[in-house]
Amino acid sequence: MSSAQYLTRWAVLDILGSRAYPEEVASPEWQLRVRLYTQLLRDPTQRVRAEAEYQQALLDFEAEYRQALLDHTTHSASMSTAVRRAARREIERRRPSMCFSDLEVAFGNYLYHNARQDYTVSELDQFVQQQAT
Repeated sequence: MSSAQYLTRWAVLDILGSRAYPEEVASPEWQLRVRLYTQLLRDPTQRVRAEAEYQQALLDFEAEYRQALLDHTTHSASMSTAVRRAARREIERRRPSMCFSDLEVAFGNYLYHNARQDYTVSELDQFVQQQAT
């Protein structure tokens, strides 16, 4: 991701997170996600890094589960429903306080209540900064 706007890089995480996982862990689409998350884990903006960590944890969780399904012995030993739920809850506890999807809702509400239909990137950035305080 080479966009100068952190909001654009952050929005990519929302797009990736809202799409279904590809069928195969070895597929080009899955590997693209891995590369993008790896890049965004090093992003200079904390909010982007935090959501990238969360999304990467979800992707790793899904990959582990799919591998366990392929290896029935591992599935019965390590990915019981209770273990899977507990692992998922642990990931959810690490969810950032504001993901891009949360920003979309909050900013959409702000625009609605202020009878606004458009905005600038600067205004959106200002809104994000106000949410941090």
